[in-house]
Order: sequence, then C-alpha cells, then structure tokens
Amino acid sequence: MAQSDELGLSRRLLALPSEKRNELADRLQAAGESQAAADLSRRRGWTAADKPAVYAVLEAWLKEVGPDAFGQALIELRVELAVDTRQT
Repeated sequence: MAQSDELGLSRRLLALPSEKRNELADRLQAAGESQAAADLSRRRGWTAADKPAVYAVLEAWLKEVGPDAFGQALIELRVELAVDTRQT
C-alpha cells in the first residue's frame, strides 16, 4: 500500500499519496513555483497567493495525463483548491 500524507486545506484534510505529492512538488518547481513546491515538501499549507498557481499546475497536469492517470486524490485536491480560489 502506498504511503500518503495529509494536506490541510481550508475545508478539510486531504490524503495525498506520497508519489503524487512528490510529482506535484516537481511540477510546481518546474513551473517556477519554488515556494509552493517547498511548502508542499515541508508539509506546510499554501498561501492564498500560491493557491491559484498550484491550481493551474494541477489543471495542466490533468489535461496532460487524463483523469485515470491523474488519480482521485489529485482530483479532490483540484476541487478543494478551486473552492479556495473561487475558480469554479
């Protein structure tokens, strides 16, 4: 069974498999969002200013790989960030 980490979001805690968390941190870093990547790696919450950038990285990733490869945990994270940033 894959190890998972909990991320604290505005409305709830979300379990995110370590593999997905690591890949998200890599993608954030590649997108120039080094502070958001560092916060994720340190298991800190994102700032209100970082959340739209994290959402954009998740959106691009979802479009790139499709929902099956993206995974349910990242879909839930994307939804929670959409609510947090009111991008729904």
